[in-house]
Amino acid sequence: DAKSFVRLLADAFPSEWEGLPEVHWQPDQNKSDSTPNTSLWLSRLWDYISSEQSLGCDDMHLLLGNLQIIPTLVGEQDKTLQVLLEDMAVINVTNLQTGENANQDIAKVLRTVGIRTLDTTVFQGKDKPSIFRVLKKYIQPPTARGVIAAMVNSFPGQEADSDIVDRMKARFKYIDDAEIKVLRNFLRDSIENDLHPEEIMMLRTLPIFE
Repeated sequence: DAKSFVRLLADAFPSEWEGLPEVHWQPDQNKSDSTPNTSLWLSRLWDYISSEQSLGCDDMHLLLGNLQIIPTLVGEQDKTLQVLLEDMAVINVTNLQTGENANQDIAKVLRTVGIRTLDTTVFQGKDKPSIFRVLKKYIQPPTARGVIAAMVNSFPGQEADSDIVDRMKARFKYIDDAEIKVLRNFLRDSIENDLHPEEIMMLRTLPIFE
């Protein structure tokens, strides 16, 4: 059953990873395919999770906050693995239908301002869209709303909107004018019509619109 599967899965992870929300990840293709230290292992895991024979929607909660199974890129494409959370500070910048990267320029800018992007190169199977459908509930979409959600989620425990806005704005000192233009155009092109007032407020306070 699902609980037995998760218990067996946990045994495959290094003991030193226990309790860590994120670990640096350097996949070693020379190691055994039976450990999370290889991309192939993680790819096969997600092929199974997204298959009809695997966990149902009601069982995904067994993986939450538990194991480092989300491959992400940060900064200059450094690789990490994060635990699965309900509201992640990670954006999937790929086309959900084809699995192809939508825009490498915007992905780079997002990582520069501290937002992780989903490392979809790990998923080597033929059915990436099925994996993306499972992850859609947890990973943010490549939209204005997704960017705001990822930024807010990257400050866990922050309750006051003003504090979050100040910390968000501080991150933009690391990007240049060309990158600001890329991000500004991306946000304008991907903005949804049903943004909440607090989301609009946060967008308007970003220094890229000043």
